[in-house]
Amino acid sequence: MKNRRLSIFVFLMIAMATLGIGYAALSDSFTIYGDLGANVDNSNLVVVFDSDSTADGTYANIDGNIDGLTSAEITFSNMTTKGQVATANLVVENRSTNGGAELTATLSDPVVTATGIDATVFKITAAWANNDLTIAPTESNTIIITVELLKTPTASIDAKSFSVTFTATTD
Repeated sequence: MKNRRLSIFVFLMIAMATLGIGYAALSDSFTIYGDLGANVDNSNLVVVFDSDSTADGTYANIDGNIDGLTSAEITFSNMTTKGQVATANLVVENRSTNGGAELTATLSDPVVTATGIDATVFKITAAWANNDLTIAPTESNTIIITVELLKTPTASIDAKSFSVTFTATTD
């Protein structure tokens, strides 16, 4: 009986060793290679004008609904006397929260370009209400556009165009 147990034990040891060698002979290892890249999608950065934008209503009016847009038209008119000032406050909001693209935006300084406007009659300025030009998602800053009549007109002045431009970028 002892021999039989010893024979069974030796047989099992040989069977396990053979199975281990056989398994090792039939195994293989794998390696996966690939490339990794990403593309810029400007639609992830959503910085737009907000409906909370206002104009003084007497001499300045925002034309149409600008909510969600990146352009706005403001009409400054009916100024008659030296020293009159018209203002428009356009709220610029960072809505970069869609699909997890929570991007912080940095606003540039506004640049005023006046075409054919007599600088001795009108003074146009644009400035940010908050000097911190970084706006996180759901935050905003307000650009204040001011037009001052520098002298009383002696004749009607035809409408002339001007623009205020700025950019919103990410780091």
